[in-house]
Amino acid sequence: AEFAWRAGLPLIAINLMLGIIALSVPFLHRFHELAAPLTVSAAEGVGLFVLTYLLGLEAGLHMQYFAAVGGFFVIIGLARLRLIAALIFIAFTLHMLAWFLFSSERAPLKVPASDLAALYVTAVITTFCMIGIVVYYAFRLAEAAQAETDALLHKFDAHMHRGDTKAARGVLPSLPEGPFGSARLHFLV
Repeated sequence: AEFAWRAGLPLIAINLMLGIIALSVPFLHRFHELAAPLTVSAAEGVGLFVLTYLLGLEAGLHMQYFAAVGGFFVIIGLARLRLIAALIFIAFTLHMLAWFLFSSERAPLKVPASDLAALYVTAVITTFCMIGIVVYYAFRLAEAAQAETDALLHKFDAHMHRGDTKAARGVLPSLPEGPFGSARLHFLV
């Protein structure tokens, strides 16, 4: 048992460091608005890469790079597409490097097959959950924006129906610019 514990020390250290970095996120915004997402992206990218090196591909940790792609869009936002493209390229590169370099036979830590299977299942569940949460969040944002636009259009329509064109014009600057989630909204705006 002591050998297994000592052999797992690098895994424990990496996960502790990632946890500390995650806990620092609320404080990083003081440096720059991108400090937190870039710090977490770098730490997670390197952390997954090193963990994949230590455990090999059969642990499945390298699949979590897929979940990062959606996270980049939601966390960083569409205003910085070049940054997102660069982060996606880095995640893709790390995934491919891990795939070609870190076979389970070459892994420095020899982990029993049952433990690797458990790690793989955990990695798959984590990846699916992360992707599901990101997609859910993105759709919730889109629905909220569509509901806000609908409400503004109803307000505009009510003012026009009453013949109050001045109040109706006052609503127009509040309407978002397209593209919109539906052709109906695009037509109405």
